Amino acid sequence: MVSGPIYTRLTDDDLIALSRLGLPDAWKTLTRRYERLIRAVARRSGCDGEDVYRATCERLREDLDALRDRRSLASWLVSTASAVSRRSDI
Repeated sequence: MVSGPIYTRLTDDDLIALSRLGLPDAWKTLTRRYERLIRAVARRSGCDGEDVYRATCERLREDLDALRDRRSLASWLVSTASAVSRRSDI
């Protein structure tokens, strides 16, 4: 079983696959990998970075199985974080 710092060496595809299996360290590594990007989108929109980060990660968790092209994960996250930032309650 893969654990700890080894996860940081895995590709997004690997982390997504392991996250789908319910491995929390894989999920944590995947979301932390893109945390700065998501928070940057929030800052550009004048929103709270933590709220946007959490909401975006929750949406990713919900849509993980439906994610069509994992190579475009960063683009999906930027689009989703932008949409979350535009919501009036964030």
